[in-house]
Amino acid sequence: MLLKKFRFGTGISSYQVEGAYKEDGKEESIWDAFTHEKGNVLDGTNGDVALDFYHRYREDLDLAKELGIQDFRFSLSWTRVIKEDGTPNPEGIRFYQSLIEEIKKRSRNPVRTIYHWDRPRWFLEKGAFLPRTCLDDFSKYRDIVSECFAPLRTDFISFNEPQCFLFLGFHKGGHAPNVLRNYLDLCQRAHHVLLCHAIAFEKIKAKTPLADVAFVNTFSASIPRRDDDVLLDKRKESFFAYPKKAEDFYTVSIYGDPLYLGKYPNGYLESLPDTSFVHPGDIERIFRAKPKTCDCNIYTGRYYDLNKEGNLFEVRKESKKEKSDLAWLKKRPSSVYYGPLFRYDRYHLPIRITENGGCYKDSLKKGLVHDTDRVSYLKEYLSRVDKANQDGIPIVAYYYWSLLDNFEWAEGYSKRFGLVYIDYDNGLKRIKKDSFYAYQKIIEDTKNQ
Repeated sequence: MLLKKFRFGTGISSYQVEGAYKEDGKEESIWDAFTHEKGNVLDGTNGDVALDFYHRYREDLDLAKELGIQDFRFSLSWTRVIKEDGTPNPEGIRFYQSLIEEIKKRSRNPVRTIYHWDRPRWFLEKGAFLPRTCLDDFSKYRDIVSECFAPLRTDFISFNEPQCFLFLGFHKGGHAPNVLRNYLDLCQRAHHVLLCHAIAFEKIKAKTPLADVAFVNTFSASIPRRDDDVLLDKRKESFFAYPKKAEDFYTVSIYGDPLYLGKYPNGYLESLPDTSFVHPGDIERIFRAKPKTCDCNIYTGRYYDLNKEGNLFEVRKESKKEKSDLAWLKKRPSSVYYGPLFRYDRYHLPIRITENGGCYKDSLKKGLVHDTDRVSYLKEYLSRVDKANQDGIPIVAYYYWSLLDNFEWAEGYSKRFGLVYIDYDNGLKRIKKDSFYAYQKIIEDTKNQ
């Protein structure tokens, strides 16, 4: 069964839902610029209006309360909180203060993400996590965040999915800012992101000692195709191997090891042609910013087995039941068992699954949305979370992503993850899907067990 103090949640991110992109002093973000350039978004849309959460947040928070979750995760928009000259934006700060107050009025716990991909355009022009001067720019943002929001005693997440916003934004392309760089460039930016986490951690903890500042990785979980101790051990070792090229950059170890173990993986720095970006004391500073939980976004996984020579290989066969509306997102519930298992074995911290969700083609019929695939996804994944807890893997929270259908980055509004259907053709009307009620019942049953 789920742990006695298990917490359920859901979430949103600023650019994906807020809209109001030029209102009340908000400045331009890299995603504003990216989506306004023709051809960058699948359906040609942008987040200028999005779901109009900026004006309708009370309505959406009522839905979150009805759902029964304890934790409501959201992100602060850097461009709404602080101006390019380093001064606070009063209107933007008032919005988030009001949002937090309204979350608390509904007896939910606000979990704030400081950075969820929508950094200022001017920060990109200054190098965006590449030059060490980025630490000073992030510190100014951090100072305002800690001053205006830390006293409210809520939990923080510093960064969401650095693997994604670095690899997709600075190497593979297809996401903002779509500036292509080399592998060493990625490694340097990753190191500075970790230092920025430490900067946020230090200030917020000094302001509010009881607050926690987490750090969220994402990964495709490794799933052994069969029960075999040798297979399991080899896959663990491979899973935490350091990247040797940019295409391996979704690894966990170059973020998790410094943060949770106080060192980079053995051989990683030695493999790089230049490590001058790692200054004396950096690793120690990062390790001092160790969170209380090991947080991760898990959606899917990859199956592995051993060949006759005892070497690992990926089993690429997939069933029709695994498919979703996104090619990369296969329904593989065991990912939320083995992903936490591997991380707990290495880092020995409780696990929070801060994102997990299913993307399917939903249709509105007679005012209802019968999203049976998502209901199945939700139930099967949570059953594996339950199994993990039974086996001694301490998963302490699960946040479904997301509360609402939203702007799905480069896919625009063509993909749906939400528990609540957004009728884009009818004034952004909110309609609760069957999955909303399914998640609601799971939460209620867990509380009453």
